[in-house]
Amino acid sequence: MELRFLPGLFFSYLLFSTVYAADQSKPHDMSKMWQKSLSSRQISATAVFDEQGTLWLARVEDGHVLVSNSSDQGKSFSDPVEVNQQVEAVAASGETRPKILRANNGNIYIAYTQSLDTPFAGNIRFSRSVDGGKSFSTPITVNDNLDPITHRFETLGINARGQIFLVWLDKRDAVAAKSKGEQYSGIALYSAMSDDEGKSFHANTKVADHTCECCRVAMAIDNTDTPVIVWRHIFGKNVRDHGLARLDGSMGKNGAESQVQRVTFENWEVDACPHHGPALTITGDVYHLTEILFG
Repeated sequence: MELRFLPGLFFSYLLFSTVYAADQSKPHDMSKMWQKSLSSRQISATAVFDEQGTLWLARVEDGHVLVSNSSDQGKSFSDPVEVNQQVEAVAASGETRPKILRANNGNIYIAYTQSLDTPFAGNIRFSRSVDGGKSFSTPITVNDNLDPITHRFETLGINARGQIFLVWLDKRDAVAAKSKGEQYSGIALYSAMSDDEGKSFHANTKVADHTCECCRVAMAIDNTDTPVIVWRHIFGKNVRDHGLARLDGSMGKNGAESQVQRVTFENWEVDACPHHGPALTITGDVYHLTEILFG
């Protein structure tokens, strides 16, 4: 399939100097910073409309993911329903907020990051409702590597066949490389798929090595019912432009998906993460991509 992009990309210009305001010459207590973050109020939420025009909302309160809906375009909402009955440290800050989808069969799917005590560590969690949002299943952990490391910044999608796709940033390969004394830039991108309405997920699959550490991943379904993902990738020594891959099951070198296609060429080189990924939507055979350009 030929990939065609719009003639131009939409850019927002930001000053990178404010991203890391802390004095880099001073040591940082990551554990203290992380615990402070976990104890802070998590306020980010996600809202989506379904095909019937109902607005669905996923938010976090007191360690629970809460789901409610509105049939009057957000003027009023139903009583919230708890997704996780057991309290968890649910990430809900910026791009790590819970994700929600309503399938054509009426099922509601929720994905979120469970933050762990180790700085920047987490698990990808998933729950479903098969009664239209009245109740939710006990959340399961989708990442099959359970080390207390980064499994975060998940994105959730579903195609017309009802297959559910989760993609996230994962540090397992970076940790393995470090244990062998090898160099490894960034972290990796992993995916998992469910073809039984979220009852279970197939084994994790590596999509790509050397992704940026803290940027969101964008997903859209193309006209062949295949998920397409775009993320901030590390090209060469340390160029942080965006890469694209189709999750079509084709396997490439070292067990990863077919080779990454580079889709932006800003040649932005910095040993840091801007905490801002791309956005993607697909109409027909045209891929509409937006990115943040730092300058």
